Amino acid sequence: MYMSVLFAISQITTLKREQDYPLIFDAPTSSFGGFKEDTFYNVIDTIDKQCVIVTKDLLNIDKTTGQKALDFDTINKLSCSVYRIEKVEPFNDKDLSTIQTVVKPIR
Repeated sequence: MYMSVLFAISQITTLKREQDYPLIFDAPTSSFGGFKEDTFYNVIDTIDKQCVIVTKDLLNIDKTTGQKALDFDTINKLSCSVYRIEKVEPFNDKDLSTIQTVVKPIR
């Protein structure tokens, strides 16, 4: 329901300003279950506008080691493009100017 409102606002803005803006989502599926999450990503992929989704949903984190690995079981079910944005290590968490990022295409 909330997503429908966001899409409606986006469509009205596009019609009124005659310019299309991208949709940017930050963790939109954090309260979803697995099936609903996969469906969301595949529906978003069919929308005729640019969508950027920032999420940690496609990562598996080992609770004992803290190691992060991509969840390819979930990624392979998606029809959309997937990129990973990572911080380059090492960096000084007290000095933000030392943080660099790398964008890697996954799919």
